[in-house]
Amino acid sequence: MALATLTSRVDAQDKSNFAALCDSIGITTSAAVNMFVKAAVRENRIPFEVKGDPANQLNNINRETMLEAERSARDPKAYSVTDALRELKKD
Repeated sequence: MALATLTSRVDAQDKSNFAALCDSIGITTSAAVNMFVKAAVRENRIPFEVKGDPANQLNNINRETMLEAERSARDPKAYSVTDALRELKKD
């Protein structure tokens, strides 16, 4: 199997804390990142729940609008983005 390099920029303190965590459980940071990559590929998703900041309502509105646009694109006769925006403005 050919190997490739994956480069990522992270906060210096996060890198240090991650290295210490990996060391404490007896694996390298490279092994931990490889475990993440293999799990993501195997499960075809990020292998843990990813959440936005619940206080960030604009993010939630954008997410809902994008989901409605996707639904509408699949079935134009269904509930439309315009309808979704009207409902959001009511709140």
